[in-house]
Amino acid sequence: MKVEVYQNIQATIAQIIKDTKWENHVFLVGGCIRDHIMQRRINDIDIAVDLVNGGIEFVKWLEKRRLVARGRSVQIFKHFGTAKVRLRQFPEYVIDCVQTRKDQYIYEEEPCPEKNFGTIEEDAIRRDLTINSLYINISTGKQLDPTGMAIHDIENHIIRTPNNPDITLTDNPMHVLRCIRFAVRYGWELSQEIIEDLKRNVGILAEATEKRMLKEAYAITELTRKEKALELIDLIGATPYVSAAITAAEEMKRLGIPLEPKFYPRKKHHHKKDKNKGSQKKEEVKTAEETNE
Repeated sequence: MKVEVYQNIQATIAQIIKDTKWENHVFLVGGCIRDHIMQRRINDIDIAVDLVNGGIEFVKWLEKRRLVARGRSVQIFKHFGTAKVRLRQFPEYVIDCVQTRKDQYIYEEEPCPEKNFGTIEEDAIRRDLTINSLYINISTGKQLDPTGMAIHDIENHIIRTPNNPDITLTDNPMHVLRCIRFAVRYGWELSQEIIEDLKRNVGILAEATEKRMLKEAYAITELTRKEKALELIDLIGATPYVSAAITAAEEMKRLGIPLEPKFYPRKKHHHKKDKNKGSQKKEEVKTAEETNE
């Protein structure tokens, strides 16, 4: 999206939440801030809400006040405590919302937002990379760098984890591959230190689900310097874990199969309503997948 659209979305949300319980509790986070600083195209907008179950409740609040786009504009993933929404003013853009967390995932069968809730500082520490740990208070526009490393690492082209790498990399198997993907995407060199960290923790990839591995592999195959990514994957010993997913992703692209269905609101039709058909039931989305970072 264009920078102007990104800024307009931010300003619109700031106006919407002014003088409500959400004021000063809704933050832009991660990639959109990173890419704006780097003057790169902004692909996604992620929001973190520092209130218990804030991501889902914020989206429900928007929907209740009819501030979302027409049609299928809200998706709730209760187990993961996340939600997707398209705003009425910006129906073509998906916004991912989540509460600030102190743990990466909820493994219990029943979600427990209170147990998983964390502060902004705790949320920043559990993110995959320092460059993805920036926040902007939407109400004030103030940028926050809780780890004290994000801005420095963006400016100096450094890939590293906010926390002890042995904790961050084993917290989520995909963090191993994301280190490589972001380095290759931006043309940055991985330090010998992070390479050793990745080698030491590469076995965690055996625990990745097929779906998540395919999603990351698909992203790797879309890199301009894909071959460089595959070289690094081989260097850290990840090829046995990743090769099948890479092959599957390549075949999906060859056949024109999208990774996942697009989330679009229904188009408005201008024909006259057929009174004999009765009212249309509200569509209920029951998918249970995690949102993108």
